[in-house]
Amino acid sequence: MERDPGRSPDLRAGDADRARTVELLRRHHADGRLSAEGLAERSGQAEVARTLGDLDALVADLPALPAAARPAAAPWMPPWPQGQNAARRVFYRALFTYVVVNPVPDRRVGVR
Repeated sequence: MERDPGRSPDLRAGDADRARTVELLRRHHADGRLSAEGLAERSGQAEVARTLGDLDALVADLPALPAAARPAAAPWMPPWPQGQNAARRVFYRALFTYVVVNPVPDRRVGVR
């Protein structure tokens, strides 16, 4: 787990903390820093860890991983400014898709 200087290592670990640590260990295994045996051993220890300090000890000798890269926007979508609200971006992308996919019906009389 990434260390947060404001939290105590004596705090009890939750299921989400354990899952995050196991995912970090899997990423380190995929990058070649851990063997399959090391991954299995540390994952087992993470599943039974009681405190955040126990989880921190499992990744203490591994370097910090870079933040996951955001997927690139589709080429037909304009880039969005960083400061905009995420819900607004989702709405406008959905609206754009709706307008492009659904043709406007022809309302002239006799035309089908």
